[in-house]
Amino acid sequence: MAEPYETIVNVPPVADIGAALRTYYEKRELTISDIMELFGVGRSKAARLKARALEEQRRDGRPLWNGRAVNTECAFRSWGIEVRELENRLGALRRLRLNG
Repeated sequence: MAEPYETIVNVPPVADIGAALRTYYEKRELTISDIMELFGVGRSKAARLKARALEEQRRDGRPLWNGRAVNTECAFRSWGIEVRELENRLGALRRLRLNG
């Protein structure tokens, strides 16, 4: 019997790899405004993405310090964003001189 899998919220690609990495390393928690900027989406999509991240944060047992924000590590994990992969891609773009 096949393993059941979890349906992932339709997560758009990050708008800017460099900005995504900067956000990951600079911000301990993300607000809806941060999420809007990260993905280039509107408020309602950002709110759905934040809700998904909050589920991950609760499953992870991390405390909710601010009701208006979500833990950055939990958020990236819940959205399937691999930080190492982004770092590798940004490095490749720089080596090819395609990105600052």
